[in-house]
Amino acid sequence: MAYNFPEEAGGSAYRHTCVHATDTDLLKSRSATSDGVFGISINGAVHNVVVKPSLVKAFLQLKPTIADNHTFIWYIWHNFFGGPPELHDPGDDFIFNKIHAANTGFMKESFLGNAVPLLAKGVADTVLDLVSFKKSTGDQNAWEQASNVHLLPSDPLSAEVSFFPLIRDFTALNASPTLMGSAFMKNYPNIIQDIWEFDAGMPLFMMKMPYWLPIPMYTKARAARQRLCNAMIDFFTAISNVLDGKDPGPQWQDLSDVAQVMWERCRIWRSSGLKLQSWAGSELVLLWA
Repeated sequence: MAYNFPEEAGGSAYRHTCVHATDTDLLKSRSATSDGVFGISINGAVHNVVVKPSLVKAFLQLKPTIADNHTFIWYIWHNFFGGPPELHDPGDDFIFNKIHAANTGFMKESFLGNAVPLLAKGVADTVLDLVSFKKSTGDQNAWEQASNVHLLPSDPLSAEVSFFPLIRDFTALNASPTLMGSAFMKNYPNIIQDIWEFDAGMPLFMMKMPYWLPIPMYTKARAARQRLCNAMIDFFTAISNVLDGKDPGPQWQDLSDVAQVMWERCRIWRSSGLKLQSWAGSELVLLWA
């Protein structure tokens, strides 16, 4: 047994308790102060929690020299999304002034003019089939498969479903092609379920839990992140090949409906000199968001 096992095991139990802490603890801490801010000490580090909306706005408007959120963003990007290990400085100009700057394209007419009609058409074409009333999961639409569809024996056109996952997946599957294009969604039809499995493990990723701990949710989340990263690497490899004038491959012949923001981010990353396999996986941050 590894010499550090007792420490890791003890830390695991402690983190497990933190992950499953109830909202009551935060409510008690919030009620204990009239200042709108309280601190939580974890492993010797103090984490400040702001609970007054007016203070949140004030903190976000502080100058970077007073309160800088780059370190926090960097931590999430590396530990949750698997950011390139070659980029390890939270103050790196490349990420915050080049890569993130490309996201302004989401607010431009060139993106919205294509994305909004495409989303509207997708919803119009599929909303009448929101529930297919098919018993077999394999025969159901992709957005139904996580919603526990139960057909009522009294009426073949009536069913009980979990409404939130049904609408969540329906929306995600119609919105994602506006960013990634139809070829991506066709090549990875289960991508949305992978996102939810990955998202469920966020607290454990942020705590840097050891990969070997037998936590089913964490194991599933790590496997889902790997599948998502592989999909993003394949996607950006195809885009990169097109930019180089090469054949993107039989599965990627039509990339015309991929958002220009994705092309621009690919161009910027290519200018960094990093290998595509190093950075492409972390681009799942946009798909996750």
